[in-house]
Amino acid sequence: MATHSGGNGSRFGPEEYPLPETLEEAEQLAASIEEAVRRETGGAVRNLHVEVSRKGVFLEGYCDTYYCKQLAQQAAMCLSGDDRLTNRIEVS
Repeated sequence: MATHSGGNGSRFGPEEYPLPETLEEAEQLAASIEEAVRRETGGAVRNLHVEVSRKGVFLEGYCDTYYCKQLAQQAAMCLSGDDRLTNRIEVS
């Protein structure tokens, strides 16, 4: 699996991380992303919800630090790519 190395330009295009075609595939991807986010953040994102649709991947929840929010985003990007990820996790 490829990982994102940062930088100004995205190395990943939509063709490398196609969004799921079926509801079942979308649910499987959402579950995989949720598991990865929980693992990488040590469960620090409260009320975590991952939504996968034709419009992209959306992360929602609450955490205590921007670092935790960033860890969640990185974990999700490894599975979804970064072009279609929206991080709506709120830092409180």
